[in-house]
Amino acid sequence: MNNKPQIELIVCFLVGLLICVVAVVGAFYSEEVISLSENRMLSPKPELTSEDYFSGAYYKAWDEYITDHIPYRDELLKVADTIKLFKGFQPEVRMVQITADFGADNQNETKQDLLILPDRLLELYQFDPELNAEYAAALNLAAKHLPANINFYSMLIPTRISFENEAYQKLSGSQPDAIAQIGAILDKRIVQVDVYGQLAEHTAEYIYFRTDHHWTALGAYYGLLAFASSAGIEPVDINQYREFTVEGFLGFLYQKAPDPILAKNPDTLSYYMLNHRNNSAAIYTYDVNETLRKSRNGTLFSITAFHQKSYGGFLGGDYPMIIIDGNVKNGRVLTIVKDSYGNAFTPWLTPYFEKIIVIDPRHFNEDFYKLLTDNSVTDLLVLNYMKATTLEEYLGMMNRFFDPALENELLVPLVTVYVNGEQVVFDQVPVIENGRTLVPLRAIFEALGADVEWDQRSQTVTAVKEDTTISFVIGSDILVKNNEEIKLETPARIIESRTLVPARAVAESFGAEVSWDSKARKVTITSE
Repeated sequence: MNNKPQIELIVCFLVGLLICVVAVVGAFYSEEVISLSENRMLSPKPELTSEDYFSGAYYKAWDEYITDHIPYRDELLKVADTIKLFKGFQPEVRMVQITADFGADNQNETKQDLLILPDRLLELYQFDPELNAEYAAALNLAAKHLPANINFYSMLIPTRISFENEAYQKLSGSQPDAIAQIGAILDKRIVQVDVYGQLAEHTAEYIYFRTDHHWTALGAYYGLLAFASSAGIEPVDINQYREFTVEGFLGFLYQKAPDPILAKNPDTLSYYMLNHRNNSAAIYTYDVNETLRKSRNGTLFSITAFHQKSYGGFLGGDYPMIIIDGNVKNGRVLTIVKDSYGNAFTPWLTPYFEKIIVIDPRHFNEDFYKLLTDNSVTDLLVLNYMKATTLEEYLGMMNRFFDPALENELLVPLVTVYVNGEQVVFDQVPVIENGRTLVPLRAIFEALGADVEWDQRSQTVTAVKEDTTISFVIGSDILVKNNEEIKLETPARIIESRTLVPARAVAESFGAEVSWDSKARKVTITSE
């Protein structure tokens, strides 16, 4: 009698049982809190309660926990993705929900839907007549208070999905209809720039990034053509510019929903210089006394940021105010009030205006109308992309920005952090959580003079300064200082692919003094 099949079956069963035991034991002792490959928090270890026990929720929670914490789970997912790519597998269209790019202290973490296709990511747009009317009302406030001699223009930039095939457009609200509704409400003095019509003529070209929510510099050039037609200026042909490119750009949408196929087909960042000229730009930020002042000299393009494969290469990022010297002496002074879509657009304006004042209303906290008068502004352009018109926080901020009755008690620009009198510049907006300010770890540690290391496997941050060593795990409420455990009121966590740490706990661990100005939302750190 041949017992070989039975022996093989028993061996397979025992091996399978061993794998299951290892997986369960490994999951039980897992300290992972986030899946970087899936960009989401992992299920926490369930706590036993009588209610969950009798309802069955306790067992379901354990099932989700073990599934999420199988040893080497991220590595196994990567292997699976690689196999799919090798076999030519094309994933089906998926939809996920991400945090919107409000660009300031988005305390409510406004959510938006994102469509994931094999070769691109698409933001969905939600048509809302009430929000459209609120956006128009904000601009009408400006029209009401604006000096009569200033030309007033409005640019609304559609997102990529407006030019996709009909099947995808049906999943999203109609942006042309929204633009038309807003236009019908706008004050008659506001000139509406037809950006949609101009872009619609160039949909076969590379006018939008595939992994980012912005338009490309080429898309922004076609936006310029639309603006030139409305503003009475003769546009310079793009062939007179020299194009520079940087490969390997993976944008904001990819960071929110990373995909292995898109990772192998990143975007290209292009920027254009006229006669190799990178115009000077004065960068204005708020100092420790909340006074807007010129903090440094910049340029239209941050070559360093481009080499880091960042959209922040356009204008160097978002600042309260940037003043740019144009290429012409014609007496025309333009103020552009914009969201981040304006960053790629603004460099195209230099041949037509003597001076360009760039205002980011999310961060600017001054008397806007006084600024216009003091600088003899002749033209005002308000530029936003269509998703901005669906964000209630942004709309509220725009209304406060343009309403002088509020005496400029506007949205405070940001949570600001100062170390020994110098403002710390972050690449991610600090947030307040449970009454504690969380800030990007690397910038704050460098400002404090500490060396920092990040262990991705264990999700552990370790910082050393002289004879003090601190460490903590993302999501844990324990900070270890020279082997002494300190309880944190708010643990460090990952937001938008950046690790944020509690500023007070970190600074005090290195012997610094910390104060908080709630009115100005300012953290002041004084170290030895």
